[in-house]
Amino acid sequence: MAQRRQQSDTDDAEPFERYLTAERDMEDAAIDALYNRLPDWLPEPVLPLIRRGLAALINAGQSTERICEVVAQARADSLVIPGTVLDVTAFIDSAYYLAHVQWALGLDKAAALEVLGGRRAARDYQRSKKGAQEKYGDPGVRNARDDALREKAATLRCANPNLSRNAIARRLAREANLSPRQVSRILSTKP
Repeated sequence: MAQRRQQSDTDDAEPFERYLTAERDMEDAAIDALYNRLPDWLPEPVLPLIRRGLAALINAGQSTERICEVVAQARADSLVIPGTVLDVTAFIDSAYYLAHVQWALGLDKAAALEVLGGRRAARDYQRSKKGAQEKYGDPGVRNARDDALREKAATLRCANPNLSRNAIARRLAREANLSPRQVSRILSTKP
């Protein structure tokens, strides 16, 4: 009896496994069609959100080609909702999220990280060696950045003699896309 029940459970699971595999294959095809290849630096929560959005569009009866059309409509802000859609809100949210990711991936890496992962992700990337090299190039360029910060600090100090080094660092940090502590360190080192 137990052996028959086990065989029955296996028989019941196979169609569901085939369905899940087919849905995953369709999602993968849609990802390839929408984004070519997703970058390896994509922030962690984005891929599951993309898959959730694709699942909502697939459940609304959309093919891979139609999903591409829907995302293009969302990017053009002219989304037309087909009659097969049962959950209009999920359809709209999914289409606009997929369009948002597509738009963000067209930006440079630092900007895309900020849009998709937040300011902290972008800041952490720019602080990394690879991000600093991408933004400032070789160390000579970084030295030029530091010299420019020192010049701006001197100008601020002349205009506002009562400002402390930390206050100047806070003012310059935003435009330099650095933390106030980093700017303060740069200002305290001699060129």
